[in-house]
Amino acid sequence: VQSLSIDDVSSVDCYRAAEACSSLKKFKEADEWYALACSKDKTQFEYFTKWAGLKLRQGDLSGAKEKLEHALEEFDEYKPALNLMLTISIQQSRTASAEKYLNQVLALDPDYLPVLKNAVNFYRSIENVELTRTFLERILNLDPKNNQVRELLKEYTN
Repeated sequence: VQSLSIDDVSSVDCYRAAEACSSLKKFKEADEWYALACSKDKTQFEYFTKWAGLKLRQGDLSGAKEKLEHALEEFDEYKPALNLMLTISIQQSRTASAEKYLNQVLALDPDYLPVLKNAVNFYRSIENVELTRTFLERILNLDPKNNQVRELLKEYTN
């Protein structure tokens, strides 16, 4: 039986291990596997974006932003990465930056549900009732069975 070294493990296998650890809430191990996956293949913008999502869940905004910037260098129209940059901008109360990322994703895909939901969060955070309502309505048009959005919309139509 041959023993394997870490050099024998592919970036795909490292990524899968990271995803498995993340789903099991083993975040330290997930972080290590994402780091290894990304070091083995620096062109996989999806890996960097998932790693950024983990960093974001851990409250490491600067770490998340660094990973996303790398992902966007590889593919500047990657909607999940742009949407996470929007999330970071909202959390940091950076309105101009948030609007930039929001508009960038909407220009790519005006029906991208994750960014529409993030738009609601953004416009709620800056207390823009009209745009909050507009985006809630857009989500409901795309996902008419979304009762959570329906209930939230009631708050903005009374």
